Amino acid sequence: VGHDVTEETRLAERTHRAERLAAVGLLAAGLAHEIRNPLNGAGLHVTFLERSLRKASAAPDLLDAVHTVAVELQRLSDLVQAAVVD
Repeated sequence: VGHDVTEETRLAERTHRAERLAAVGLLAAGLAHEIRNPLNGAGLHVTFLERSLRKASAAPDLLDAVHTVAVELQRLSDLVQAAVVD
């Protein structure tokens, strides 16, 4: 006399997989938060620097360099946001 446990085994596997995915999602959200904080801080400082350089009529190459840093910081921020949303 046997008892078919196939469905119980599948349910246990699905539950375990769902728990692992939830843990990965929680980890990703935590990492995204920790990455966004310094990115936002750096972005604010770069904005301040860019404004100061413009007021001081800095050389165009300096303004271009600061603008490039700002663009790259925004790109990283967008990547982090997309990773969490997806």
